[in-house]
Amino acid sequence: MASKATGYEILAGGQTGERAAKVAVAFSLLDSIAPMRRANAGPAKTLLRAAGALLVSATLASPAFADPPPRVVRMVWAPDGRNVVLVTNRGLIFADEQTKRFRLMCHDALDLRVDDVPSIAFLGDGRLLAAGTAGLRVSADGGCSWQGVASFGDVQTPSLAQHPTQPDTLYFATFGAGQTALRVTRDGGKTFSDLLPLTDTEFVHSLLIAPANPQRMYAAGIAFDASTMTHSVLRSSDGGATWERFALALDPMQEERASLVTVNPSNENELLVKTTAYNPEATPERLLVSRDGGATFSKIFQGTSLKDASYGPAGEVWAADQVGLWRSIDGVSFTRHGAARWMSCVDHHGGRLWGCGQFADGKDGIGVASNAEGPFFPWMDFRDVYEQVACGANAPTLAACATTWEHWKFEVLGGVDAGPPPDDAGFAGYSGADSGVKGSGGSSGGNLPGGEDSGGCAVGSVARGSVAGVTALLLGLLCAARFRVRR
Repeated sequence: MASKATGYEILAGGQTGERAAKVAVAFSLLDSIAPMRRANAGPAKTLLRAAGALLVSATLASPAFADPPPRVVRMVWAPDGRNVVLVTNRGLIFADEQTKRFRLMCHDALDLRVDDVPSIAFLGDGRLLAAGTAGLRVSADGGCSWQGVASFGDVQTPSLAQHPTQPDTLYFATFGAGQTALRVTRDGGKTFSDLLPLTDTEFVHSLLIAPANPQRMYAAGIAFDASTMTHSVLRSSDGGATWERFALALDPMQEERASLVTVNPSNENELLVKTTAYNPEATPERLLVSRDGGATFSKIFQGTSLKDASYGPAGEVWAADQVGLWRSIDGVSFTRHGAARWMSCVDHHGGRLWGCGQFADGKDGIGVASNAEGPFFPWMDFRDVYEQVACGANAPTLAACATTWEHWKFEVLGGVDAGPPPDDAGFAGYSGADSGVKGSGGSSGGNLPGGEDSGGCAVGSVARGSVAGVTALLLGLLCAARFRVRR
């Protein structure tokens, strides 16, 4: 087993985040094909295709020599209602809603790559908690330094959900050899309890807590064994003490995961889930709704590179995709709202509508509307982010981000227009991304099967993508030759 781990880590560029996880699962699937071969040709071919898709996705998702254009994935508001952390594909942007001052903290401070998007939560004492592929970390100085939390500082933590009224109660999923489980801390990370032990073939990539009833919780993930990859939604009605599991059918050749997006604020049984396609340009991504607590789902919207969805104060449903922002009054039919495009998140806060994308006059960042009927006005353009996070000269974060900050100054502040993100890129893949996770839950980017998180865009250069494509093709041919799965 050790030699195999070394092999896939080399193939994934020596990383242990999203790409390494994809390659690991691909080789796990390929190993399961070997004994099946001709006796079970049908399932074997299905698994071979899935493994090939993982290898292609892992390779094509490799970062380019140039950084991707910045995209906001979600907005996490501080308890004071004034400060907000903008979670992006290039790092965390610390923003003051009143002064409009914006400061960048790059992903390197959390040992993350640009396509690994963390989940963020403010603890009761003001500390900031981050969960991601590098582990569970906490900062007591506004992001200037980060420390591992207990024994989970280096354990992949793909999803995190915070209690809506008890900020020190947080639920999270871990993934790793002998470490895979759903867990909870009720004292801001001082002590922990296991809620649901899982096998190392199960990966929970998103968690949500129902605002109307915090005892109702949802989790979504993937389980893989010798013959299948199964997507499912888990539901708890007693704060995580017991769980029910419901299978969620996806197209294994077109869709790689289904991520929890949000729970209706006034109905604990209604939740939204978005699918992530291997190729969003060719395959529409679906917004699904369940009105029976996750037992069944039906499609209410599909879009190109769907990133986020949200419930409005009047119960309307909003969806954000590459084309723009969409609104549904009845939860069935959607109409485009405004002219914004390349939308990566939509949310409601302080009686206003917030959106992440490209707005009037080429403003690229965040827009705000005073109400659902009003137009968006630019609130933050990425060119407004011309300072790093406020730290002392010797802060670990500044040292870690020195090179990345130079990139930002040249690519964003220097006026180099990287253009809109390619349609087939994103935190998508197995990255939890999962954009669009709402306040009381979420998922980190850079995950294993089913991991989005997520909104935003991470893209490689054309040259790098071509090399990656050839590499992935060769890997696929090599695997096919190795296992000789015949018709």
